[in-house]
Amino acid sequence: MKSVLSSYPTIIAVNIIVCLVLYIFNPIIGILTTIAIIIVNKNSNPYLHLIYILIALFLAVLNTTKIPESDQLNYIAIFDIAPDFSLNDYILFSGVGVKEPIYALYSWIGYYICFGDEKIFFLLTTLIIYLLIFHSIHIVYKSMEIDNIGILAAVITIAFFTQFFTLTIHILRQMLAGSIIILAYSEKSINKKNNWILIICAVLIHMSSIFLALLYFIPNIYHRMNLKKLFYIIILGILIFSLIISISDLVGGLIGINPLSYGLERVSNQNDSDGVSISIYLIMSILFPLLLVCIVLLNRKNYNLKPIYPFIYSFIFIALFILISFNSPLLQYRFFYYSYFYMPILLPLLFSNDNSKTIFWYGLIILMPLRFLITYNSGSFTYESLDRLLMNPIFAYL
Repeated sequence: MKSVLSSYPTIIAVNIIVCLVLYIFNPIIGILTTIAIIIVNKNSNPYLHLIYILIALFLAVLNTTKIPESDQLNYIAIFDIAPDFSLNDYILFSGVGVKEPIYALYSWIGYYICFGDEKIFFLLTTLIIYLLIFHSIHIVYKSMEIDNIGILAAVITIAFFTQFFTLTIHILRQMLAGSIIILAYSEKSINKKNNWILIICAVLIHMSSIFLALLYFIPNIYHRMNLKKLFYIIILGILIFSLIISISDLVGGLIGINPLSYGLERVSNQNDSDGVSISIYLIMSILFPLLLVCIVLLNRKNYNLKPIYPFIYSFIFIALFILISFNSPLLQYRFFYYSYFYMPILLPLLFSNDNSKTIFWYGLIILMPLRFLITYNSGSFTYESLDRLLMNPIFAYL
């Protein structure tokens, strides 16, 4: 027994090396091999951390093959002028710095870290977005004592959700802010402490995250609420959002720029568009299943749900806000995009019965990657073709 235990780290190391070699020559084969090892070794965390890196890097590299257009061209323009300005001037004149200075700082530093190469910058940013989300899932699900198959299912749900992936560069700042906000919620759900740095960074990367940032400080969402208390909190949420608008107007009068209006991209104009159309059927197909999961979870007894209460209640707030915003399509779908971050946390928890949830988890693990490979290149944006994706080594895209 002692010799078996002593050789266990060696076996893990060999398996990891095999997965990495396979990944270099073909990332899809490397990812599938690692997933298979996780399924066989359900309690081994090293493989779980490995799959986070492999999947995030694969998606990041794939993102570098996207033909730039729309908002991405704006990010490139902001990125490219970094060497022309000092940091102070860059924050003042880059176009986003005054309103969202943390993103300006990130872009300015990113230019030098990435040697002025926007592809490396987009790769790094995509990697950060996914790894922050994966870490959030990990700490929440581990605190709920969910096994590695459930964690893997949650990670794969968001990683291979095509609609989310296509936004990671298109609306880079919002996706980066959202991933930071979700991490802040995850950490507070475990240690009960406010992470001011994460919240401030998220808001100063994309102003639209301020609504989720303010919800973050409502203590009631971290505990189970009865319907009466939930109703009062919803009313409070509406008042808070009204306060945000008033403060934003006041700040706009003082500095000449309304930060909320900018953050929501001219939301008062109902005909504005940022180049992305969104179907009402897509909105309903995401909101209603997740609201159903919330209802199921809130009616579930004898189950450790405390770590996900903030996700349940903040999602309910977001969903209600989206549903009452049909007169402002841009506002509606900008907030709708935040609902994607809740999918990997809530959806895998739909079933509590051991057999049902296991079947559901394996269904997500199998179907989400298949759906991704079929749909990732069939939307508005153009990436590397599927045949090359299936055949090329990872370094072919670098």
